[in-house]
Amino acid sequence: MNTPQIEPVTTLTRDHKSVFAKLDAGPVFLAQRSKSAAVLLSISDYEKLVADAESAERFRRMIKADHA
Repeated sequence: MNTPQIEPVTTLTRDHKSVFAKLDAGPVFLAQRSKSAAVLLSISDYEKLVADAESAERFRRMIKADHA
């Protein structure tokens, strides 16, 4: 597992290009006042996440149908 990339929200505000450049290596966790505030994903990571969730939901429906 990779070490999480953490950036202050202020870095996103002041230098968004450097934060966006990090997305090639995975999600960037944004912190505000030293607490997790948000997660920034690349479009490709987001699409994979949505596809995985949809696949998991289809699988759950298939399992449920088999047991009905």
